[in-house]
Amino acid sequence: MVSVFDIRLSLSYTEFHFHSLFPALRNSSYLGHFPESIDGCSREFSHVGQNVSFTEQSEFLCILVSHLLVSLPVSFLTSDHTTTGPVVVVAAIIRDEEGRIFATQRGYGDFNDFWEFPGGKIEAGESANQALRREIWEELQTRIVVERLFRTVEYDYPQFHLSMQCFLCRIESGHPVLLEHEAARWLFPAELDSVEWFPADR
Repeated sequence: MVSVFDIRLSLSYTEFHFHSLFPALRNSSYLGHFPESIDGCSREFSHVGQNVSFTEQSEFLCILVSHLLVSLPVSFLTSDHTTTGPVVVVAAIIRDEEGRIFATQRGYGDFNDFWEFPGGKIEAGESANQALRREIWEELQTRIVVERLFRTVEYDYPQFHLSMQCFLCRIESGHPVLLEHEAARWLFPAELDSVEWFPADR
């Protein structure tokens, strides 16, 4: 037979592995659920005494974990919580002589068909200016002049925090060629709401 001490030890072991599976729990209010459940479990089994079978113990553990999983928000179970800092990117607000703004449409991923300002991540050793010029060349085969910082957007996506530095730019040479996007449009300011933007680009 299994003693109450054995049960409590097994539950502590389960708690350890549960937190290993969901690291975000370590620094959340949900951390308190397990110790409370362990104490409650010990009290419940103390009424039974020493006559607790291994099968009964296993069944109780399954029920306990099931209840705790149900109590957690979906984001804990579906999101990647390994990101330790914001994702820093640069974006180009490219304007032409008529005052139109260049927008591109994403053709892949979770935000497939949404519209965005072209750009990307800053690589190690790059300035924001250098990163933006590189990204626009890689995505559009176009040389741009980065004029000035327009705004820095801070936005919380479910999986990460985005810090997006948006720069006003103009084309220096070439014509945009879509190497990574499925579509592009030149939009007058009054037309900006005619497309579905990424949440951070709105």
